[in-house]
Amino acid sequence: MHVQIGKNEFVYVESYHYVKEQGYRFSWEKYEGSELKVKMLGDILTHDTSLINRWDIDPYSTRFIEGDAERLVQGRHLDTVMNLVSADLYKTKEDFEEMDFFELRSHIANMKLKGSEGVKAYEVEMHQRMSSPAAVLVLTLIGAALSSRKVRGGIGMHLGIGIGIAFSYILFMQVSKSFAISGELSPFLAAWIPNFIFCALGIYLLKKAPK
Repeated sequence: MHVQIGKNEFVYVESYHYVKEQGYRFSWEKYEGSELKVKMLGDILTHDTSLINRWDIDPYSTRFIEGDAERLVQGRHLDTVMNLVSADLYKTKEDFEEMDFFELRSHIANMKLKGSEGVKAYEVEMHQRMSSPAAVLVLTLIGAALSSRKVRGGIGMHLGIGIGIAFSYILFMQVSKSFAISGELSPFLAAWIPNFIFCALGIYLLKKAPK
């Protein structure tokens, strides 16, 4: 598990036992720009339950890099505080379905506080949870408008057009989500633009439907 705990700080553990609250084969890296300045290695990382972000590293080996010079510090049982909680080490990157709306919002706030990358994917998911109920109403509006029109092919043609519109909606949603994650579109617009466009389409079809 690789976790960003600050703007230029990263933690890695090979495995984590959430019952014992212990991580194994631990490393911590700190950068200035793209240059590695500090790297700490440890065999066992143990959560000190007296404080939510206090940890014990045993044994530890820390390498300080200052230009061409390096300094090595080693020892046993380093007691330290990091911007890291146990849940960071066993939650996966794509665990949206495991969180309710309020947990997701709190997780996003925590990621922003740490300066973590990938926060936009979570923001898109949060906004999509709010826009999805509206999407049901929009697609129902389009369905009602289509069902009132008489076209050659009967119900089969209506069904085909409806499936095509639903597929187009999903495709549009995926494209807007990709733009949001890449940073070219806000998460709010990514979640709501498909609804705005297809709502306009539904209103147009409803106005054109036979009275």
